Amino acid sequence: TYWRKQNMLRREKKKRPLPEADEFVFDDEPPLTVGIAIPLDVRPPGSDEDPPPGRPDDRAHRHGRPRRRRRRTAADGGSSRPERAEGTLSRTPAGTDRRRAVAVLQSRRYVSILFAALGGLPEGPPPNPESLDVHGMRDLYLAALVRWYAEDFLPNGTKDESGGAAPDRPTPSPLRVIEPRPASMEHLAGFHGLHYLNTLRDGPDVPDPMPRAEERCPSDASTMASDPAAVKGTIFSREDNCGGPDNTPSAAASSSKNEHKILDEMGLTDDCALPPTAKGRNVLWTYCRYVCGASLQAAALLCGSPRGPPRTADGANAAVDVSPPPNYSVAINWGGGRHHARRGSAGGFCFVNDAVLACSFLNRNLGRVLYVDIDIHHCDGVQEAFYGSDRVLTCSLHRYAPGFFPGTGSAADKGAGSGWGYCVNLPMPDNITDDEFGPVFERALLSLTDAFQPSAVVLAVGADGLAEDPLVGSAGWSLSSRGISGCVRTAAVLCDRRDIRLLVLGGGGYGDADTARTFLACTAAACCGIRPSALGELPEYLPEHKYVRAYGPDIRLHTPVVKAAGIHKVKCFVRGKQLVDSLTALDLAAEYIQCKQKSFNSYEE
Repeated sequence: TYWRKQNMLRREKKKRPLPEADEFVFDDEPPLTVGIAIPLDVRPPGSDEDPPPGRPDDRAHRHGRPRRRRRRTAADGGSSRPERAEGTLSRTPAGTDRRRAVAVLQSRRYVSILFAALGGLPEGPPPNPESLDVHGMRDLYLAALVRWYAEDFLPNGTKDESGGAAPDRPTPSPLRVIEPRPASMEHLAGFHGLHYLNTLRDGPDVPDPMPRAEERCPSDASTMASDPAAVKGTIFSREDNCGGPDNTPSAAASSSKNEHKILDEMGLTDDCALPPTAKGRNVLWTYCRYVCGASLQAAALLCGSPRGPPRTADGANAAVDVSPPPNYSVAINWGGGRHHARRGSAGGFCFVNDAVLACSFLNRNLGRVLYVDIDIHHCDGVQEAFYGSDRVLTCSLHRYAPGFFPGTGSAADKGAGSGWGYCVNLPMPDNITDDEFGPVFERALLSLTDAFQPSAVVLAVGADGLAEDPLVGSAGWSLSSRGISGCVRTAAVLCDRRDIRLLVLGGGGYGDADTARTFLACTAAACCGIRPSALGELPEYLPEHKYVRAYGPDIRLHTPVVKAAGIHKVKCFVRGKQLVDSLTALDLAAEYIQCKQKSFNSYEE
């Protein structure tokens, strides 16, 4: 029965033509001359159309040999490009010089949209009165630093392998800045419900309790006299000069009550308040489309999708490059990482969950995906999306304490159904430092990668674990930019050695200057797989640019390192016990996953 179903699905796939990149048009956007075709099938795994995990999609794989496909040329009426089976990673043909590169999704328009939706000025009201004003000037500060790093520092400050300067033959820059494109409603509907998306775009759909004007005030007196039933139940208004009771306030109150109930059920109140005006909702909807579109575009680049010439930070075409297109092994979207949003509700300043969409896309095009989250808040939205799936392994290093948002992430949560054991929660103690956090992250990444053997790793980096974060406060972690960038460097080096694609997403971080410093260091750390000395090449002080005064009085690039000192013995014992419990749970989870993957492999053989 299984193979009959697979043959039927294969025949249906052959009948469906594959869309080209130029045929895909985004909503309210001009056609892409050279762009990326993002498939609409970005749903989370686990549906009936998915083959059982660990089982091959082709009957020929049962005998240990892949099905060979004949190359179709233009003379055959097909594409000159060789067909590639779904679920395999595109490899670089022998004899071609495709340089590995790191893609950063950023442009002036993208940054302005992020600032309009979540940003604000240091003093005074934000430019957009309906902005959440949680990120402040973070996106503008980071955009200026990334522009300096990609356009000024890397091309001019590169070094050769011997360590000396090579002005005549500079090392090619591994960083490419690419302009993001917005996603469509179909992309967002791959995870979120249509009713929730329509509410984000158009506001709550509340039935109007007020009748129309002709029902509220009949103009023909003879009709009222001949039909008293028409007058009974009619709502009169003083504005219509019809005489009678004014029930407009009660009707408006009922409508407002229903509207507030709908918004409260979707989480569009308090920290994720939906703008009341159509202009504010338009800004928010544009922000949601661009955040998800950038993450999906980054995932498509990792899958080998074509892309045009590199673009600078302002969106203009860079210098003409006649070399073959780069082979992107790392992609970065610092505006993404909205891991709190769920299928039909928002939460934690997250309206849409781009991380779930990107993981689903990578899973359907590359294979198994390992999602690692080092934000101080637990990734409740991502965990809920893949709680019953064994195709995406979620691992979260977070703070778990009573009264701390979102209140989930217990070590006892291990998944459900076929996904039991594929959800790893590692609560970290309060005031954890770089010396403690770095080894735990490295051990988690190595053990889960060895056991799960993923084809792609999605790393959500949050800067709200920095010491004295304005939102978390002193009860949080005591990390520095060196510690967080060290985690990104560990992931980049490991993925490069094992030929695993790496997608880096942003997250929390509510200190504008410190978050921009940290994400700049993480951008350089993501290049360490291609250039091992990228992180060490960064200067000690920040460059002279437009916002350099915002970092004063200390304009060093890295935030100060905090040492664990003066901890009471009881607190030290509790911290040590929590770390030991988390590491024990990690080892058990890795052992279980490894045993389960071995059983899948033996079933295939």
